[in-house]
Amino acid sequence: MKTIEDFDWTEMWNEAIEGSRWGQHAGKPEFWDERVDWFEDLVQQSDRAGMIMSRIKIEPSYRVLDIGAGPGTTTIPLAKIVKGVTVVEPSNGMLARLKENAAKENLANITYIPKKWEDVE
Repeated sequence: MKTIEDFDWTEMWNEAIEGSRWGQHAGKPEFWDERVDWFEDLVQQSDRAGMIMSRIKIEPSYRVLDIGAGPGTTTIPLAKIVKGVTVVEPSNGMLARLKENAAKENLANITYIPKKWEDVE
């Protein structure tokens, strides 16, 4: 079984983008603004969060950085465990949904940065 260290996340992301017909648009926040419902449904059906959470070791004292957090697929389960989560999400639509989802769970330990990762200073 592979561990989290065995994955080349950059390579996996590049392969996913290159292999998708919408890859050329995926880096644009407005692309995701129009697809919030679709994406949230997709990740919920795939149990992506469960898969990720089962493969990482998280301690309550941790602070986690979630880049491209979308509607909170991993942010929400992480925030229930760790001291804090900092989210970098450029899409206003995704960020709004993430905040709604966090409010439903009464989570107050999430910091939001509404930017692309490469624009964060």
